[in-house]
Amino acid sequence: MKKSEKITVERKRPARPPGRPMISGKLKPRPPISSVRSSPPKTINVFLVQLPETSRTAVRNAATNIFPAAQFIETRNVIEATQQAIADGPQLLVLTDANETEIALATQTTDAGDLPRWAVVILGQNFTDMAESLALDECHTPALARTIRSAMRQHELLRENLQLRGDLKTVARRVRHDLMSPLNCIYLSCEVLKELLPAEPPTIQSQLGVIHRSLSETCLLIDRVSEILKASADPLPLTCVAMGAVVDNVLRSLETEIQQKGAHIRRPSQWPDVLGVGKWLEMIWWNLIVNALRHGLSPPSIQLGWEQKKEALRFWVVSRGSAVPVELETSLFKRFDQLHMQPSRGLGLSLIHRLVSLQGGHCGYKQNGDDILQFYFTMSAIAK
Repeated sequence: MKKSEKITVERKRPARPPGRPMISGKLKPRPPISSVRSSPPKTINVFLVQLPETSRTAVRNAATNIFPAAQFIETRNVIEATQQAIADGPQLLVLTDANETEIALATQTTDAGDLPRWAVVILGQNFTDMAESLALDECHTPALARTIRSAMRQHELLRENLQLRGDLKTVARRVRHDLMSPLNCIYLSCEVLKELLPAEPPTIQSQLGVIHRSLSETCLLIDRVSEILKASADPLPLTCVAMGAVVDNVLRSLETEIQQKGAHIRRPSQWPDVLGVGKWLEMIWWNLIVNALRHGLSPPSIQLGWEQKKEALRFWVVSRGSAVPVELETSLFKRFDQLHMQPSRGLGLSLIHRLVSLQGGHCGYKQNGDDILQFYFTMSAIAK
């Protein structure tokens, strides 16, 4: 080979791992799966509650394989374990042949933050849904290691879930209250300025009107979001609800807007009772009717109705308007927890989806003809 000649080496593109989509020739980064640790922590306090010698040795071996720096604390009963100082970091409690009282105490013990104190593993025949369990004859190191890993993972997920539910309640109640107070002050200030400032020039009064409308929209948004957060974090029990009374309340609240738009609303004379939550049903109907009033053809012509569908009741709002593109129909009722991925999408239909789901129903959309649109939801009928 001559010195002037160059050797060209063809570089092979590395194989794409299965399930990883390509974007502009690059691997699309994986989204975070969870906040749960991918590898177990190095230190952990393991409470051994009156375990037999063979089980105690097996638990020590399994826990040490997972947590090399595990610290073991032996106690005679669960009460004695609860009296131990609460150390930082994860904790595990292992007991054998526990009765219902001991299981309840072990699983309901909390730390200083009012969160479950430890993951619980029960050895023996007393299986429960409240903790991970393993039969005594299966207490060998591999099986114990799997059980301990599962218990720790479930424990961490439970703590995370409880904290997130607490966050939702805080936003729905405390943050809502703290937001509404200054907004109410701005609202009252606008009313005072309307009275004090002269009618001329009209620009001032016009700007005050803009502020007033913006405040009303902000307060409504806060109320809607806080209600959905409260419903998700602390669901209410389902009771017998007269749907006719719910619809009447919603129409009364929208009476001014209905008159301003010259809307004609038809509804049946009789409505059934359903198994649900009255407050949530009012929000569902309010959003559906407002959607028809504000996005349908003018003047709005709206039909409310219902029908029996096997053991469920189907309710709908029919109006005239522009049809939803076919490719968007399946994602029209986007889940509320996925709205952050589509910032331009409105809240109304997602709120409906969440509230209907919490009551055991489902919702949807269909088109009848060129411009007849139907939005519907189902509810469980009262058994007779």
